[in-house]
Amino acid sequence: MYIASLTQTNLTRQQVGAKAASLARMVQCGMHVPPGFVVTTAAHQAFLADANPTMPQAVRRAIEESLAQFPPTVRFAVRSSGVMEDLEHASFAGQYDTVLDVAHSDVLAAVQQCWASADTETAQVYARQRGVALTDQAMGVIVQRLVEAQVAGVSFSRHPVTGAHQVVINASYGLGESVVSGLVTPDLFEVDPITGQVTSVLGFKEHLVRRSPRGGTEQIDTPAELASQFCLQADQVQEIARLTTALETYCGFPVDWEWALADNIVYCLQVRPITSVGKPLHGRI
Repeated sequence: MYIASLTQTNLTRQQVGAKAASLARMVQCGMHVPPGFVVTTAAHQAFLADANPTMPQAVRRAIEESLAQFPPTVRFAVRSSGVMEDLEHASFAGQYDTVLDVAHSDVLAAVQQCWASADTETAQVYARQRGVALTDQAMGVIVQRLVEAQVAGVSFSRHPVTGAHQVVINASYGLGESVVSGLVTPDLFEVDPITGQVTSVLGFKEHLVRRSPRGGTEQIDTPAELASQFCLQADQVQEIARLTTALETYCGFPVDWEWALADNIVYCLQVRPITSVGKPLHGRI
C-alpha cells in the first residue's frame, strides 16, 4: 500500500510515520485538518530497495492518481513524517523537510526531497544527542492542500519552560514557518485554562512568510501597521486555548501543536508531545 488517506482509522507510525498517524487521529476527533493523503513508508522502502535513483513507477502512479482527486490549481504542503519522529523525549522538530506551495507538477520532486531528509547528518547528530537509535529511517510523506494562513503559530497545553498548567500561544502573520523556524519574535499569549484570563506580550513580528507569485514562498518585512498590533483577536485567542486544552485531554499528555488560521477556521497541522519543558525554546517564546 503506497497511499493512505488521512481519514483512515488506526494508521500507525510504522505505516505512515508519526506526524501523519497523529493527524489521522486529529481527523477522527473532529479537528479541522487540511485535506490530503500520505505517501506511506512502504513507498519509501520501495524507493530505497530500487537500484534506480528515480521513483518506482508503481509509487509514482499511486501518487499521481491521488493528486488527480484535487483541482489542478490547488497548491500543496508536502511534509516529512518520520517513523522515529515526535517521540516523548525527542520531537525531531526541524530535522526533516517541509516543502510549501507546491504545484501538482512538483509534488513528486517534493516527496523525494522529504525522503532525502531522513538520512542527513543533522538528523543523525540530533538522534545521537538524545540517545535515539535510528533503527527505522522509513519516511512517510504528507501531501495536503496548503492553508493560506492569515495567522499561524504554535501552542502548548503546559508552559514549556516552567511546566505550569497554562496554555501558551505563539502567533504571527502569514504561514507558520516564521514561528516554527524562529524567524520572528511572535506575539505571546498565556491563558489560564480555568479562568480564561489572558496575559499578552506584543511581539516584533519582524517578517512574514507568504506564497510567492513566482511559486514557493517568500519572506517579506511585516507592514508596520500590522506589526504594531496583536495578530489575534480576543475570541481567537480563547478558541485556540480551548482547542489546546481539548487536545491535551484527547491525547492524554501535554501537547505542542502547530495551527494555521484562515477565514476564521483554525486548522491543525501537527500535534506532538511537549519535549521542551525546562529547556530554551530557540525563539518560540
